[in-house]
Amino acid sequence: AAHARTAPLTCLLNTSRLAGEMSTISSRLWASSLPMATRSLHHPFLLRLASGTLARTAFQGYVAQDAFFLRAFARAYALVLGRCESDEAISELSSLIGGVVDELRLHRHYAAEWSVDIVDVEPNSATSAYTDFLMAIARSDASVAVVLAAMTPCMRLYAYLGQRLHASFPNEGGKGENPYSDWLSTYSSPEFEALAAKVEALLDKSAEGVPFELMRAPYLRAMQLELDFFAAQHGGEVVPPIGGLLASGERVLAVVDFDETATVAQTLPLIAELAITTAGSAQDARRSEWQALSAAFLENYGAATERTFSEAAQMEGGLPARLDKLVEVMSTFESSAVVAVEASGVLRGVPETELARAGSEHTEFREGFGRFARALCTAGACEQVEVVSVNWAAQLVRAALARELGEGERVCVHSNEMPMQIEGGLAVTTGGLRSEEGMHTAADKGKTFSALAAEHPATRSLYAGDSLTDIKPLLQADLGVVFGKSSSLRRALDVLGVRMLPMAAARLSSISGMPWAVGGALGAPNRGEPATVYSADSWLEVHASLLGDPDAHTGGEVTARAEFVLADIPTNFAGENARLPVGRTEGIPVVLSIAGSDSGGGAGIQADLKTCSALGVFGTTALAGLTAQNTCGVHAIEGVSPSFLRAQLDAILSDFAVGAVKTGMLPSTEVIEVVADALRHSGIKHLVVDPVMIAASGATLVSDDAMNALCSKLAPLATLLTPNLPEAEKMLNWPRDSIQTVERMQKAAIELHKLGCANVLVKGGHLGEHAAAIDVLYDGRTCETLHALRIDTSNSHGTGCTLSTAIASYLARGLSMREAVLAGKTYLTSALAASAPFRLGNGAHGPINHGFRTHSWQIPDSAQAADARRDSIRKALALYAVTDASLSASRGGVVNAALEALAGGVTCLQLRDKGPATRLLDDALRILPAARARGVPLIINDRVDIMMASDADGVHVGQDDMPAKAVRALIGPHKILGVSVSDNIEDALRALADGADYVGVGAIFASTTKPDKTATGIQFLVKMRSAVGSEFPIVAIGGIGPETAAACIFAGADGVALVSTIFATDKVRETSASLRASIEKALREGKTSK
Repeated sequence: AAHARTAPLTCLLNTSRLAGEMSTISSRLWASSLPMATRSLHHPFLLRLASGTLARTAFQGYVAQDAFFLRAFARAYALVLGRCESDEAISELSSLIGGVVDELRLHRHYAAEWSVDIVDVEPNSATSAYTDFLMAIARSDASVAVVLAAMTPCMRLYAYLGQRLHASFPNEGGKGENPYSDWLSTYSSPEFEALAAKVEALLDKSAEGVPFELMRAPYLRAMQLELDFFAAQHGGEVVPPIGGLLASGERVLAVVDFDETATVAQTLPLIAELAITTAGSAQDARRSEWQALSAAFLENYGAATERTFSEAAQMEGGLPARLDKLVEVMSTFESSAVVAVEASGVLRGVPETELARAGSEHTEFREGFGRFARALCTAGACEQVEVVSVNWAAQLVRAALARELGEGERVCVHSNEMPMQIEGGLAVTTGGLRSEEGMHTAADKGKTFSALAAEHPATRSLYAGDSLTDIKPLLQADLGVVFGKSSSLRRALDVLGVRMLPMAAARLSSISGMPWAVGGALGAPNRGEPATVYSADSWLEVHASLLGDPDAHTGGEVTARAEFVLADIPTNFAGENARLPVGRTEGIPVVLSIAGSDSGGGAGIQADLKTCSALGVFGTTALAGLTAQNTCGVHAIEGVSPSFLRAQLDAILSDFAVGAVKTGMLPSTEVIEVVADALRHSGIKHLVVDPVMIAASGATLVSDDAMNALCSKLAPLATLLTPNLPEAEKMLNWPRDSIQTVERMQKAAIELHKLGCANVLVKGGHLGEHAAAIDVLYDGRTCETLHALRIDTSNSHGTGCTLSTAIASYLARGLSMREAVLAGKTYLTSALAASAPFRLGNGAHGPINHGFRTHSWQIPDSAQAADARRDSIRKALALYAVTDASLSASRGGVVNAALEALAGGVTCLQLRDKGPATRLLDDALRILPAARARGVPLIINDRVDIMMASDADGVHVGQDDMPAKAVRALIGPHKILGVSVSDNIEDALRALADGADYVGVGAIFASTTKPDKTATGIQFLVKMRSAVGSEFPIVAIGGIGPETAAACIFAGADGVALVSTIFATDKVRETSASLRASIEKALREGKTSK
């Protein structure tokens, strides 16, 4: 059913699907790297190889380099084999080594046929980088799973490339004319697919208990090295680039479906959930209505599709007539389904504002869609992208697209507008769907596309869709593009005699000079051609096929967006009247804690207020109960009258714009009912429910009746429910200590979600046998296991209160749910680590230091030393120069340029060189004495081994390199560790928690040295600084020049990283001196204004 989609109602088939149906580790890793795989697929080297137009010398060079790589690959397999214990694994790895030997046999055939020496091969820089990476990780003490994660991409990527490129040439005759057809046949073969599947199976078996991110990092690194490998295979000649199907200045009508084409997933569940949660006391009845509609739809769907395909197949006439019959029959069924929903009134009462919020905050777009849409407009190919959707709520669609593409720009929405009526001053849905005149069926989409095409008669057209509802415009358009794996759509295409080729086939047509056919699949028979649509794995493929290299169409757009962000920063940003740079526009974020008092100060509202203060939000409280407790236990509990609690709540909610509410200990049924009643109609955006039932000492804090009331009345209102393992067991009436594994945590999260809450975080702090602190986050669709460093300490009193309040604080500051949870875990982990060596009280569970960022419990000398180290690093980051071998080549080389920069006053120097390791080590050893003499730290980019061999001062790694935690373990506590985090707050918080001394953020502006990086803009620095706090140093990276460096400092950066600004000039020393002066001035002004 997941692939048999027509109109949005089909999603009813999937709303009850358990997210526990997890995909394999290998498939998750592959999915995370698919954009990189499609980038390789569309590289000119591979497209020209597949078309037979690759230069002979380029292929000869490739064969030699690949033979060198394969020998190293076999040695890496052998090293893994030596660490395997089971006979089965040894047998499987032996067969994989045999597969590599077979590949080498093919290369020996190439060597004989193409006169290639594959024995004495001098590896180029890309081959060296890849083989060095594989051998280093295979010889390390990393787990077998991590090593296999680094090796699997080679196998899976080649199988993917071979199959896609082979399928792009459906005519056997043309294939035989390709001098490289043996290559296509080998890697598209079932035998090679079996080898790829075998190594993935080994990875899946060995991955149990290994954190996903530890495997993802080497997997993505290997994928990048594969792309670098292809880019380096040119045989001394430039491989000619391949343009897109659109000629320069040519216009296109770009029409796109919304759900699961532009977006990752259907958005109907968002509408369904809103319809249920806004039903108030009738939620159970509303949910039952949905289930009844789902059952009726499921019962009729199979028969309807069978009837559709049967009547279309039996229809006499050509493709247009049979298509019309198919659309007619299917649309009749779709209409009846929509009428049934409309008649039920199940969608009534949903606030229009909530529809828009769901679209803007909870809709995830496919990677590259926004970039493609903007690139089309930037290139002048169209004024706007037309979005045609049978989604029930255009309000949701518009809000989502406005967030992705910008308000009122680049997009026009053609979708069903949900009718509204006014109730209580709010616009809410009537329950109607405009079934007569709305857009709900395949026929409706076909009519809309026809009307748009009529408005653009001389313009070529593109339509992208994913389901049977899209079939008519897919065949009407000059270029029909299919996303996803819909089985019903594929069957319909088969019935109609329409073939589907990979997107690469469309782009390959530009090599052979074939014109972009006018009339698309419907007009193909008239042209004597097979009717064809194309399947795309990512929007990058569509981008590359139409416009050519995606990176060639973003420069103007990125620059324009950066200038807009700069202009949008208020002039008094750093002044005394400036508002905090948070997600709320009305001012300081406010959190309300409804909880009990802990007289010992370690938990309850005392811990909540400390957490709020530490995280930069204003904390308010409503006292729900009193406890007489200390570190030894709870000695007495005193309730608060429901009337007095209601008075507290009314006082806070009537005066403050509360951004998030956190509830803790609620000791009685009456108290819980008061809280639920007050919050139900308060309009609070976020409610974090911490079901405090059992103290850390083991004492029970609430009655069974109160627990039942919390489950039935408060949990359904929660944005997030955060039970620990004992609390989850109690809420589910499971036996004590029955949750002892991650799998049981996942099951508990899924079961607790059925209480009606939006998200569940099951906290695994009691899962003591694990080396990591493991939590499970479930959003109703997927379970995600979150890992953090487990701190060995008995100071755990109040950790649950602290975490839930930290999450509420980050939600109030504008972070997404996942970002807030990760940030909250990072804060708690850091607080536990800062408090671990010390004890307060005589009990088994001591409190933590919530204010560790501003004051330490450590011995004064140790604290001063830590502060001094951090301050010295922060100061060193001010003018951070990054070398570039290509820029310095004509100016005396990297060493000479670095010495000039040091003489000019740079405060930190990063040596970056992707060339041979021997050259990098030699340069480091020559630069280091001069850097040490000036007190300037020398940082090595990426290469931990070079840093350790040269004894440089630190290393800087990216997200695709070795994980920060592993690097810190290798280099020790005293070397400097920097991590690039691009535009991801989660990555920054994780890196700092894992031992990074600073993070590099950007590209802030469009960069010539890394043109593939999308600019984040100055405003993102503000957001990053807000997220990490003032304690941790930040370096701004990317496209920064003398005129923008100060703006970066004022936005929160401690320094700026510069490449071409320094090293592209003939006056490196003078430029460095001038920059040093201006940056120091900006730092002084920023500090004074703050």
